[in-house]
Amino acid sequence: MRETHPDGTVAAEYEVVRGADGAAVRHGSYKAFHPDGSRAATGRYDDGLKSGKWRERHPNGKRESVGRYADG
Repeated sequence: MRETHPDGTVAAEYEVVRGADGAAVRHGSYKAFHPDGSRAATGRYDDGLKSGKWRERHPNGKRESVGRYADG
């Protein structure tokens, strides 16, 4: 899936699967972008929950945070 900022630039790219109830659920790699196109966040979802290592960056490119998620 792809989400966009109001100006049409890519805001996020991620994968989805259908959950047991038929609703779309994020599952797999996730990338978010600032309006200038620079990377804002990277991580992974497992059945709709953040999983594993996530990295977030400020618009200036400096690291904002790095964290690890277990069981969402």
